[in-house]
Amino acid sequence: MESNIINKKHTMPKGIIIILTGRTGTGKTEIRKKLHQNHPELKSLITSTTRKKRLSETDNIDYHFLTKNVFEQKIKNDEFVEFALYPSIGNDGKVALYYYGTTKNELAKILANGSLISTMEISGAAKFTQSIKKAFDKNTATKILSRTLVILIETESIEILKHRFLKRGGNENEWQKRLLVDEALLKQYGNQFSHTIINEEDKLSHAVLKIQNIINSTF
Repeated sequence: MESNIINKKHTMPKGIIIILTGRTGTGKTEIRKKLHQNHPELKSLITSTTRKKRLSETDNIDYHFLTKNVFEQKIKNDEFVEFALYPSIGNDGKVALYYYGTTKNELAKILANGSLISTMEISGAAKFTQSIKKAFDKNTATKILSRTLVILIETESIEILKHRFLKRGGNENEWQKRLLVDEALLKQYGNQFSHTIINEEDKLSHAVLKIQNIINSTF
């Protein structure tokens, strides 16, 4: 069982961006939700995806769920700060490639009203710096990046990731494919993240506290 490790109020600095990234099953979405629960003033950056909505998800709260045609039109219109094709489990339990991305409008809307937190796929998070430089003028980009933390979430073992993947409805063959994709992404981009934390099994509050400590020591 998870212990209640957070015993005091941690203040959240204003005007910062926290990006959580990691392989599927590392718990980055649960960490984001817990941080938001602890700090309601921390706004969630809602990313867009072409993946079908799961039963537990709500459109425009968990993701902006878009059709492939709409997403690709937004790409043509240069509306994204970052986007990537990434394998994910659909409602049929099969792994397929889906678009994930963050729109300029979504980012600007949040930045105008305070601090934000977001989860991003590994490649999108790794390319965030260059994406910001391309999306905004030099002064704005420098200001944004000076207040940005990108944190890689890991688990204690591959076995835990596999267990979570299968629990979501995937099968052994799909797991092996996903593992190869994630390993390749981490090999390519893993050294670009300034902070890494371990989200231990059944210790979500520990992971949240680690991130809060990183934020407090950085800003």
